[in-house]
Amino acid sequence: MIPAFAVERTQEILYILGEFQRNGMIPDIPIYLDSPLAIKATEIFRKNKKYYDKEAQAIVDEGFDPFDMPNLKFTPTTKESIAINENQGSAIVIAGNGMCTAGRIKHHLKHNLWRPGASLV
Repeated sequence: MIPAFAVERTQEILYILGEFQRNGMIPDIPIYLDSPLAIKATEIFRKNKKYYDKEAQAIVDEGFDPFDMPNLKFTPTTKESIAINENQGSAIVIAGNGMCTAGRIKHHLKHNLWRPGASLV
């Protein structure tokens, strides 16, 4: 579980996870972006490639979207968010509220923090 602020921090995390995945540094497991605002912000980032820095532009030039991966799933609805916790396998969950004081991250903490294999980053 990764609590993250919707704008900038979430996109940095997606960028890094995408880089790790392209280089085989993390397994091919589901990655959930569980924040309606972060989903909207990420879509804005993706539509404005002309403002990317040189490093991100190089990734685009190689044919990749730095904010997208085949295993990335957007969960804009509450129903989809709740369903994440039914997954018994490994997953990365990026959820709203970087300080863990509100938002969907609290739900994920409640349902997963007790699990031996769970981690909070």
